[in-house]
Amino acid sequence: MQESWEKLYKKQKYYGASLEHLPEIVKIFKNANVKRVLDLGCGGGKHLFYLAKNGFEVYGVDLSKEAINTAKKQFRDHKLKGKFIVGSFGKKFPYKNDFFDAVISIRALNQGTDKDINKAVIELTRVLKPGGLVFITVQKAPSPRLALRKARHQVKTINSLPVKMINSVSYVPLVGLEKAVIHYIFTKSLLTKKFKDFKINEFWIEKGKEAWQCYYCFLGRKD
Repeated sequence: MQESWEKLYKKQKYYGASLEHLPEIVKIFKNANVKRVLDLGCGGGKHLFYLAKNGFEVYGVDLSKEAINTAKKQFRDHKLKGKFIVGSFGKKFPYKNDFFDAVISIRALNQGTDKDINKAVIELTRVLKPGGLVFITVQKAPSPRLALRKARHQVKTINSLPVKMINSVSYVPLVGLEKAVIHYIFTKSLLTKKFKDFKINEFWIEKGKEAWQCYYCFLGRKD
């Protein structure tokens, strides 16, 4: 799976979702006296770049070494401070308990198995301070038919790849850049169950131009 993401970042320069929510998130974080922020699935670091420019102490984790190198270079070129590591959602994070004031993960947490995602939620809960904030966006589950359309569309933007539906909320490309990368699509009940230790302050659905471009977004606080 890691090799697939390395190719994706290196050849396609894939940097993830837009910055549209971040100005409001910055306001919320500053009002809550947030100082130290972790981005899970930080990619090339553009979300953390924005946060660092707004005065936050930032940390990033991503499976792709290529992405982490991109983030480090971006920060170095702009004389910004940030700490980035290559890491997996399915393993223990190298941070102390209650280390962060906030954790974000934007359209990244659904890249992995159910076990990986459960481990990531356990770990982000562990490293987040009591009362700390999370901002999470994940793929919303459509019908299996639309999930397959989504997969095929994604493939067309990278390569023309066949995919296999694992179940109604999971699929995996069979060949190419994302071969063996499981794509997990959330239902609302699955999302709230996994984040049961958080009070959800705001919850909304973000839609794109295509029917499959639909994401759950929420801002929560650790109980």
